[in-house]
Amino acid sequence: MMLKYVKRLCLLSLFFLSTVSAMEADFEDKIYVSKDDLGIEQNAFYIHIGGNIWIEANTIHSDETGIFTFPANVSTSCQPNSLSVAYEKKWKCPYCNCYWPIGSRCRTPDCPSKY
Repeated sequence: MMLKYVKRLCLLSLFFLSTVSAMEADFEDKIYVSKDDLGIEQNAFYIHIGGNIWIEANTIHSDETGIFTFPANVSTSCQPNSLSVAYEKKWKCPYCNCYWPIGSRCRTPDCPSKY
């Protein structure tokens, strides 16, 4: 009788631990975004990460916690002279509000930007 009780307790503990770790993994796999840090242009969503630097996501979702995207939905690029991959970062022109790769200037023909 005592052996059955110990087995059930062990199984219940394993089930609880696996549920908690699954919940933690679910939160780690999401990038949450404030509404103020979200830009929408054509078929892309831009997430502000600070200092006029934005990353592009192809989908966004929402749950009871807020708006989020999955890391797999964020555009990535290979780093020069490296084998690593990082999020593709863009900047937002303050005049025409278009997004451009870091290091390139605004290419909107009628934009007065000097950036």
